[in-house]
Amino acid sequence: MEYKLIAFDMDGTLLNSNGQLSAPSYNYLKLLLSKSFPFTIASGRSPLSVCSIFKNLNFVIPMILLNGAIIYDFQNNKAVTSTPIPHTSRQLLDDLRQSFNLPEFQILSSASGNVISLFSSPEHWEPFWKHYRIPFQNNDPAPPSSLIYTIFMDHHPEQLEYIYNTLQKTDLFSLDFYKDTYLPETWFLEIYDKHASKGQALKTLKELYNFENITCFGNGENDLSLFSESTWCCAVDNAKSSLKDHASQIIPDCDHNGVAEYLFQVYLTENLWKTLQSSPSIVQLTSTLMAYFSLKPVNSTFLPDFLKTHTCHTPHKNLIYILADGLGSNILTKHLPKNSFFNTHFKTNLVSVFPPTTVSAATALETGLYPSQSGYLGWSIYWPYLKQNIAVFTNLTDDGIPASHENIAKQYLYHPDWINELNNSNINTIEIDISYPFTDDLIAQSVEKICKFTNSPGEHILYLYLNEPDHTLHKKGTQSPDVTSLLIDIEKMMLQLSKMCADTLFIFTADHGFIDVDPLCLEDYPELMNMLQVPPSLEPRAMNLFIKPEYLEKFCSLFHKITKNTYHLYSKQEVLKNALFGPPPVHPLLEEMLGDYLAVAQTPLTLFPNRSYLDSMVATHGGLTTDELLVPLIIFESEC
Repeated sequence: MEYKLIAFDMDGTLLNSNGQLSAPSYNYLKLLLSKSFPFTIASGRSPLSVCSIFKNLNFVIPMILLNGAIIYDFQNNKAVTSTPIPHTSRQLLDDLRQSFNLPEFQILSSASGNVISLFSSPEHWEPFWKHYRIPFQNNDPAPPSSLIYTIFMDHHPEQLEYIYNTLQKTDLFSLDFYKDTYLPETWFLEIYDKHASKGQALKTLKELYNFENITCFGNGENDLSLFSESTWCCAVDNAKSSLKDHASQIIPDCDHNGVAEYLFQVYLTENLWKTLQSSPSIVQLTSTLMAYFSLKPVNSTFLPDFLKTHTCHTPHKNLIYILADGLGSNILTKHLPKNSFFNTHFKTNLVSVFPPTTVSAATALETGLYPSQSGYLGWSIYWPYLKQNIAVFTNLTDDGIPASHENIAKQYLYHPDWINELNNSNINTIEIDISYPFTDDLIAQSVEKICKFTNSPGEHILYLYLNEPDHTLHKKGTQSPDVTSLLIDIEKMMLQLSKMCADTLFIFTADHGFIDVDPLCLEDYPELMNMLQVPPSLEPRAMNLFIKPEYLEKFCSLFHKITKNTYHLYSKQEVLKNALFGPPPVHPLLEEMLGDYLAVAQTPLTLFPNRSYLDSMVATHGGLTTDELLVPLIIFESEC
């Protein structure tokens, strides 16, 4: 059986530049460890230091510590294996320490695996203990004990540099001589056996536990050996250039929680449907509203009385259900202050569907169905009867030709609009679209139409679709000030409606978020294009791929090489087994619509099918990042 392992360095990698585990990183690690993620540490730190940082986290897999000189069982506080310094080499170190009278920190291991710490001149080590949160303890090294690691410290580099040069000539040791990042005017010389390294320790772990497919994270030259034994290697952006040259991927730096964010994305990718089931989703929101109005939703709802929890307990005469296309939670946070109207009425984050894109997610909000159930899988779908791709909204093939006289999606896919179903009851319903450009006249006319409808006699439900900020985000990107101006205008419109529509509950949400892209073009890789039976369908960040039979084996390695392993390739069987598009009951044509692989983006890198598509997009959506998946739920009531 194949097992996966994730190994990460600490200082400058997992820990921030102050040597601390940030709150977001701690929370991510705690969550992922609770899900039995296979983590281990690969650090130069000692067991005492590591245990003080991770004492409340449950690491099951032994840790690689002291730059690989020891593999340490965190749960039982014992060394599993160690690489001791030979006795003759140890005598040389003792002679040097006595000659220069330097403060020394020794780490030894007894025959039973107990790890022993010895400090000479303890008074010199106090700042070290405080910063590295090491409890001072001078153990009695009951024989027999083996020296695993020794550290000399000085506030001037000259003596340590001399010792470093002396020991380097012996070819007996691995040496790290450096000025400390955290303690002022403090130099360290770390000494351990020449056969010990993070890479050698990782190799030992692989042999002990049959680990394969290892992902590692690092920032320094002592991580090079770790990289050499790993399948996939991530260097943080603050890493040494010599390490970056050997990295499979560069991730955000240690001050931006790069490791923890990356791992959370991996978790989200591999456990998407579990995440959707355990978190409030846009499908559940619509299902809740359907149940509230005595319709029978296919899928589960929120907790009972969800609407009453966030609104007054008296039912409203009117409901206005608003979808702002593309207004992900990250966009709201980036562009509007905390005291803005939207942010002060924010209730919770909702999870979109997969793929988080307008065709799939807006349909989910309008029907209460997942893409697996409706068949609305993405912008274009592979239509098995015609053996070609068809754009869902335009009904055009990849060549821009109408697929048929009738719209295939409307004819064969499933779109039961729940608001239209209410038209047969005593509730008045209407659907209004407001599309780019959002001129003052258009907004004024729309507000007048909405108020006229809601203020007429009887109960009313109005579904309001805004095609912004999606349109502007695609063209300008997530950082554009035009997006800020647009959101302010939408906010003003909502505030105006709240003052003019009497006795109305407003539920405001979005279908998906956005991410700025790092673009690639499929046309630049003719070898990869030639392996495809038809052009990719669905979305650039969720690509449905039919492979020519003769290239099935070669395709995956080439695709990963071109996309730098930033896409996750799911086989058709994995897509169906993991219910990526949602739960049953599935659309009868779902399996035939799916290709050999589904390629899902996990970083900003986006492979566009052609140059014109690429040139039209600064930002987009459809992949598995939290920026694309999380949308806000905003609820407010009439002020009149």
